[in-house]
Amino acid sequence: MSARAYRVGIIGLGRIASLLEDDPLRGKPATLAGAFAAHPKARIVAGCDINTERRGLFARRWGVKKLYADFHDMLARERLDIVAVASWTETHAEAVIAAARAGARGIYCEKPIAINLAQARRMIAACRRSGAAMVVGHERRWARPYRAILGNHTAELYETRPSGRYSGFMELARVPFPQWDGEANPYVGAVDGLIRAMETGEPPLSSGEDGLMALETIMAMYRSAAKGGAPVRIAPASPRY
Repeated sequence: MSARAYRVGIIGLGRIASLLEDDPLRGKPATLAGAFAAHPKARIVAGCDINTERRGLFARRWGVKKLYADFHDMLARERLDIVAVASWTETHAEAVIAAARAGARGIYCEKPIAINLAQARRMIAACRRSGAAMVVGHERRWARPYRAILGNHTAELYETRPSGRYSGFMELARVPFPQWDGEANPYVGAVDGLIRAMETGEPPLSSGEDGLMALETIMAMYRSAAKGGAPVRIAPASPRY
């Protein structure tokens, strides 16, 4: 392990954070804690959960001694470089904003980013003000290959290209589906991407802005369903789109 390993604290010690690591059918690492524990630049030093039993399980599984029931206490007492938020969605905004204000250099937030767009925008703004890198856990961004479509293990990839039939129009054109060597672990990819963003300033593969856009798409689907499937307009979430 690196002598300058980043100090990691995890908020929410349930399945995604830790418990699924002991599922014998899952590839490893299978959790956030597993990915951080395996990374040479990271060291888990604290965990937080309102559930006493989960705190105990987490401590025994990962050898972590600093455990908290309130993440505000953890952020105040521990000098954390990275904070991972894997608690209920209703708590994401408060936890991420508090982590940014506490000086975390990197923040991982499970999907969905928040329960509404206003919360998501506040989270992104807090990270921008503090300079914290933020990754939202859309794990399939790092899962290679994710190409089993509707269970038939086939995939077709299309890109927009200038129309060959109508001037000034674009059409979908089928292109070869990329072939991958091996299978990338999504949790390892997310943790590695977060640390790389912290160190280089480059945007991660699934940023806070990406999380906002994903949430806006979800909300649009709900609005469309409420209108009997009527089309709805999605406004760009940020200048990147």
